[in-house]
Amino acid sequence: MFLPVILTAEGLPHGLRSIGTAVPVFMLVGLGTNYMLYIWYRTFPVNKLARTTGLVAICALMILSLIQAYRAYFVAWAQDSRTYEAYSET
Repeated sequence: MFLPVILTAEGLPHGLRSIGTAVPVFMLVGLGTNYMLYIWYRTFPVNKLARTTGLVAICALMILSLIQAYRAYFVAWAQDSRTYEAYSET
């Protein structure tokens, strides 16, 4: 799935060619998050406050990441005039 993105002759990787890599990337993110929680819970097997704090911290980071990605894609990138030029059919 990475080959069309890597071997493109246009210079920069094209977003439409890289759509097939979304599933493996999300799987890696999920596995990494699961592993972090596993390590955190193994470190604090009994302390409920520490376990809850770790879970809340990871969820807060994921929510902040979601907000940042939303603003970067739907606000900043969508309003850029170069985006319209890149995807126009002229």
